[in-house]
Amino acid sequence: MTRCLPKDKDGVGYEVGFADAFSINLLGLPSVRATDNELPTGVDAKGNLDARRFRANIYISGTAEAFEEDTWKKLTVGSRIGRDKDGLFEVEAEYHVACRTARCKLPNVDPDTGIKDKNEPYTTLGKTRRVDKGADPNPCLGMQMIPRFEMGIIRVGDEIEVLETGEHCYEKMFK
Repeated sequence: MTRCLPKDKDGVGYEVGFADAFSINLLGLPSVRATDNELPTGVDAKGNLDARRFRANIYISGTAEAFEEDTWKKLTVGSRIGRDKDGLFEVEAEYHVACRTARCKLPNVDPDTGIKDKNEPYTTLGKTRRVDKGADPNPCLGMQMIPRFEMGIIRVGDEIEVLETGEHCYEKMFK
């Protein structure tokens, strides 16, 4: 896989197994709430859109604004674990934010019941979150990330520090 890779790691191979693209998906809870607010009246999920529908690995809460994660390029969260001559150590874990997450219709399925809504939230995302020409015709919600290390730990409550922001353009796996 070579798409959306960090520019300073040219030639480095990143292997992905059992994932659509990159192995870590980050999503802001304010972004889920903003999507919920856009759902039409009468939709079962309206007022309680479950963030689990989007299958993220890391959910952001706190002070982040809705869709703020769209601009993140590099961040730290949790700890990277390594070993040197003195033994094991933990330092900040850095991630490259590769691209937006292009969405399919799987979030239309309620994770508690397994019942699929025919249209939502995909239809609403299609109206409000077509924000990346590279992902067209799919809407986007959340970001895909690459760890810049081999082993690490993330704990509930860990702080995120955004090191770099910028634009993203999704690059399709298949043309």
